[in-house]
Amino acid sequence: MPSKNNNLNLFLDKTQSSIENAYHLGDISAQLDFDWPQISDVLTQLQREIIELNDELQMKNKSSGRIFDEMGDVLFSVIQLARHLQINADSCLQHSNQKFLDRFKFMLSLCDSDQDRFKNLSPVKKEDLWKKAKQSLSQTAK
Repeated sequence: MPSKNNNLNLFLDKTQSSIENAYHLGDISAQLDFDWPQISDVLTQLQREIIELNDELQMKNKSSGRIFDEMGDVLFSVIQLARHLQINADSCLQHSNQKFLDRFKFMLSLCDSDQDRFKNLSPVKKEDLWKKAKQSLSQTAK
């Protein structure tokens, strides 16, 4: 008969974010040696999950439920990668959100903040503006 260990908090805390719960689940599984030993192993798992998501997206008869599951697996794996890198995933995502917002505002400013003008630009021109914003803002951040 398996021994019971009631010291682990095996639950999802509804008061915490999904990111925090995923981090918690990774910590719990790591305590029981159910974890990837190397960061490269986490990256390999993340790549597998992305391939599985892509496979679902390529299906002729797409299933929103399967796509939802695979997308969740990708996100869970990303959180586990952050955990292995000892990066707070929420702070990291907030930082990336701010970078995107700053770059997007910069792009709009290059169009004199004219949203209709921006909207009517070709995808190539928008990509060019994105590159300018990224380059300009990365230089001011240094």
